[in-house]
Amino acid sequence: MKLSRFSRGIIACLIAFFVLLGLGAYLSRAKHTDSLPLVQTVEAAPGRLQKSYELTGLVVCDRTNEKAVYAPADLRVESVETKTGESARKDEILIRFDARETEIALISLELDIRALQGEIEALSEENDLLLRRAELRLAQAQDDFALLEEIRASGGLRAPRDLDILYLLPQGAVSVQRGQLLTRYIPFPAGKEIVFTLPSSALAPKEGTNITCDLPVYDPQTEMLTVQEEQHLPIGRVTLRDDACTFTVPVDRANVWLHEGEQIALKVGFVGETEYPFVVPRGAVLWEDGAASVFRVTEKESVLGTEIILRKLAVTVLYTDDERAVLSFDPGGKIVRFAAGCTDGMTVRLW
Repeated sequence: MKLSRFSRGIIACLIAFFVLLGLGAYLSRAKHTDSLPLVQTVEAAPGRLQKSYELTGLVVCDRTNEKAVYAPADLRVESVETKTGESARKDEILIRFDARETEIALISLELDIRALQGEIEALSEENDLLLRRAELRLAQAQDDFALLEEIRASGGLRAPRDLDILYLLPQGAVSVQRGQLLTRYIPFPAGKEIVFTLPSSALAPKEGTNITCDLPVYDPQTEMLTVQEEQHLPIGRVTLRDDACTFTVPVDRANVWLHEGEQIALKVGFVGETEYPFVVPRGAVLWEDGAASVFRVTEKESVLGTEIILRKLAVTVLYTDDERAVLSFDPGGKIVRFAAGCTDGMTVRLW
């Protein structure tokens, strides 16, 4: 059947209408798409990082160097100048005693020493136990006499060298008896180590790994304290417990200026890279109130076609350096490379 001119005109108009409608929809979708944010995507992949942490370590000294001083006589205390837990410099006065009682004690000890010397001369070798006891008592009396002479000359009990005080006679004490503990101390600098704790056992370094850190070092010649940067030190013991890791770093070099019980903040870098399975650019992680998340790329069909939708995914970050972040699991598929400004459910277009 042959169509009339009028029918052909209607059909042509309908075709033109649908063409224009499709073109309009296409142009509308193109305009909509062009207005969407443009994002780059990445996927988590294995990567090698050099660990670095801001850590606070506890200084623990080698107690095998511990020294003790006992009262050489019954004495009256004038003042205790410092206290337990403090540090003292060489020749610093720790305890002051009554000068008159110190003088009387020196005279008494000198008389005891003369008496013991006479007793030893009178004893025969057959009385070996009595002789040995007298010799030991004489040696103790001579040590006490020497300490008392030093106290008289110095004006009190002084620090024989730089030291960390583990115990000191309490402030307010009025007297001491011969043989009473006056102080226990660690000569300073002493062999010591720093104990660090990491929040996750997954971050545990291997024993024998070296670290780099900055350490305060004292020069006894110039009496200046300087910071030596990028000191390479070996890790000692590594202990795993619960979900944490503790490791020690020996710092027993002679002039490292660290005190017993001191807490020291250091930037600790583990020398040698470690490979992790799920590494992403640091910018791919969004931090909000201490919580970390990434934005996973998903597709959604709509009247305008396939749309790219971002879905926010909470993640656990094990470690970051200046450029990358280590995730505890694979977020699955593509994620946004730069998370700043992204929101859950955002429609975007891909780079």
